[in-house]
Order: sequence, then structure tokens, then C-alpha cells
Amino acid sequence: MSTSERVNADVAPAPAAPATVSEPVAPALSAARILALQRTAGNTAVARLLQRDTTGVLNPLMPEYEQARKDRDAFVAAGKKGPQTYDPSTRNPENYYGGFDVAYDPAVEQLAITLKGAVLFLPGITLDGSGTAVAGEPSAETAAAVAAINKLPAATRGAAVNAWQWSSAGGPDADDEQHFLDKFTSSVQSAWSAQHPFHATKKYWEDLGAVTQVTVEVSKIADASGKDATTHMLVNARKVPIGFVGGNADVHRGSGKTGPTDNVMSVTSEDVVPRKDDLLETDVAFQPGKGLLTPASVGTVWRLAKEMPNPRPGTTIEIAGLTVQVQGKDDQQRKDRLDAVLDHLKQGGGMNASRVKFVADGEGDSGHITVGDGKAQTVVAHESGHMFGLDDEYTGKGAYAPGKATEHTKLAAGEGMAGAMHAKSDSIMSEGAKVRPQHYTTFLDALKLVTGMNEWDFGAEQAVKPPSAAGDYEAPAPTTPQGTAVA
Repeated sequence: MSTSERVNADVAPAPAAPATVSEPVAPALSAARILALQRTAGNTAVARLLQRDTTGVLNPLMPEYEQARKDRDAFVAAGKKGPQTYDPSTRNPENYYGGFDVAYDPAVEQLAITLKGAVLFLPGITLDGSGTAVAGEPSAETAAAVAAINKLPAATRGAAVNAWQWSSAGGPDADDEQHFLDKFTSSVQSAWSAQHPFHATKKYWEDLGAVTQVTVEVSKIADASGKDATTHMLVNARKVPIGFVGGNADVHRGSGKTGPTDNVMSVTSEDVVPRKDDLLETDVAFQPGKGLLTPASVGTVWRLAKEMPNPRPGTTIEIAGLTVQVQGKDDQQRKDRLDAVLDHLKQGGGMNASRVKFVADGEGDSGHITVGDGKAQTVVAHESGHMFGLDDEYTGKGAYAPGKATEHTKLAAGEGMAGAMHAKSDSIMSEGAKVRPQHYTTFLDALKLVTGMNEWDFGAEQAVKPPSAAGDYEAPAPTTPQGTAVA
């Protein structure tokens, strides 16, 4: 043995480096293995097992669910979103008026809409230096009142004009300014709050909802300079006598003004209570002893039909119908008279008979037609709809012609509310008081804006269940062990 061999034999060999051992990754259960488990253990037991798993080893759907729920909880825990000012004009190219503040509190699932107004109390009629009555409120009805006052002896005109002054200026109605502020607030809040809920549509967030609460903050100012930069509108409130019917009302932005706090609302002191002019109620008459309308009533029905076009194909919003009360000597005559009304509704505007509800109204020669629910509108609630970024829906000339699109038609259609148009109806933006889903589209858009999340839609919140890879098999029936006696 050589020296080198002897040395090598005396030295122990170095141990080999241990091999790196990786932790085995358990594969997710296959559909076949889950099926086999269900057939032996039953669907309920397997479903519970899968739902308790958060690793995805047993249920590959669980990690996505767990992460989504953590994200949802973090969103809620982060607290209130907003408030911030919503400008309808930057969100809808068709719009050029309105503005409000929006905030969302996920902890209580409340969408807070706040409308702030500075109210300037102005006379409806004044006397000039020569003792002549001059209209401040610009309607035809006030102009007629001015003409009547100026026919009075000069010495008595002051007393007549006094009815058109607020109590702070010597008018006869005590506390009328506070009454206006209180009724403005309650009328708008009750009309617009909690009408149509929203819910998140993000996967596994569907149990997060939003209920709208509208808050109105209005207060008196001495002159227009008293409106600050955070207030959305200057309200010009013109005094008119109690019970006055008429007056002009509108919302606009001042010349050269484009922002959400640049709005001017003009109303009368009577616009905080329901209207008295029955815009949704129409009387008709029938020819005595016949199943025919009088000639004057034929014209009334034709005009009504023209103002209420049928919905276009693809319309998803509710379209108002009619309730027709008909009198007659017996059932046959009442039926003939209803048929006459239906025929003229069809001739006048092609109205579908399915939109008409018939009510027998006893004997006589009269009839009555109600549009939609017939509920009277409160003007400040309608005008506040403009502050919320909505156009009129009633009819008129040009762009207001029956069937024409409104300035919020495209915005509403983008949220699935297709078919908004100018038409006589019981909608709050037409001539009634009903807040329909299309009237909440700016609130939905504001919710998306303030939360920075587009996954919201109409509808109440929905239950969210953990996902299951389980199928739909019931637990197997117990078997009888072999050799067991059966009674």
C-alpha cells in the first residue's frame, strides 16, 4: 500500500450535503373526489368542510371569496367617503344647471345628499313712487293682479298690494318666512329621500347597500351678497297671497356661471305646498242619452292623448297610464262611453288601450280622467329635481314636444333606465309627485363618484354566501349491515 493510499484510507469521507426537501403542495380537490365524498358523507357535510377551508386546498373558490370579503370590510372600516360637491354638468354633457353635496357612510349604508340654499324673501308686487302697482313676480297671473289693482282708487292700492308682502315687510301673514323655510325643507326631503335603494355589484360585495337621505339646508339672507361660495343656490322667494294659483318657477345658472354653486331658483311663497290647479285631473262630458263625448270633450281627450305618447321599443321605465271614470244610465251605456274615450285616445295620439283603467261611476253624463296616481305636485320638490341634475319631463314646444328626449335621457339609459321622454305623467319631473328610478340616476352617479367605485346598481342589497365546490347531491340513505335482522 502506498503512502498516499494509506493516508486516504485513514481519512473519513466528507458526508454528502443533505438534499433540499420541498413541502408538498396539496392539490385542490378534483370534482371527481368531491363527488365521491358527497356520495359517502353527504352534501351537507362536504359543503361545511369546503366552506371552512380558506386555503383553497379543498375549495379552490375560497381564496377569492376571502380576499373580496377582507377588501369589503376594509372599505367599510375606512369610514365615511366625502362629502364632496357633485356638479351635474361635468358628469352629463346635456346638463347645464344644478349641484349638491354627496357623502357615503358604509357603516350605516347611507348615501347623504345635501342641498344648501340661501333664501332672499322678495315682494310679489310693490308700489312705485307714483302709487302704481308694479309686478315683481313675472307670471301672467301676477300681471293680471297688477292690472286689477291699478284700476282701484290710488288710496286703496296700498292695502291690496300689502297681501303681496312678507310679514317682515308688513305683510298680513305672521311667520310666513319661517313657514316657507320649514315647508321647503320638509317637502323636498320627504319627496326625494329613500325612494330607490342601491347595492354594490362587485363580486362578494353585494350585501353592501346604500339608502339615500336628502337633507335640505335653507336660511334667510338680507341680500344676494349673503350667499356664500359653498351654498348651491340662491332662492328668490316671491310673496303671493295664500291660495294664489300660478306663478313662474325655474332653476338656472347666472350669466357666465358654470359651477355647481352658481344656481338661482325662483319660486313663490305658495310653491312649498301642493299645487291647487289639478294638472293630472280632467273632467269630460257625454252627450245626454248617447254613448258619445261632447265635441268639447273630444278635443280634451285628443290633447291628452297627444301629450302621452306610448313608450318606444326598449323602454324600461314605468310609463303613466290613465284611470277613466264613466257615468251612464246602465252598464251598456257606460261601456259604450268608455269605448268612445278609448277610440278618441287612439285617434288623438295612438294610446294603447292597455294603459287605460276603467271605473264605473254610476248614473249621469259625466266622466273624469286621472293621469297616473293623480297626486298633486309641490313645486319646490320639482325644482329641486333640477338642482339634482334632472330636466323637465312635461310637454311643450320644440325640444319639449311629446316623445322628445330629455337632458337626462342618455344618463338614465346608461344605468338601465331607458325611455325617459317629455310626456304628461305623474312623475315629479313632469306634472306629478312620483320619484321614479330614472330620477335617481344622478344620485347613483354621485355614489360612484364619491366612493371611487363604479360597481353600484339599483336594487336592495343581496345576501352573499361563501362559494362551494360541492355539487347538489343529498346525503346517502343509511344502509343495513349485512346479517342484521329486519323486523
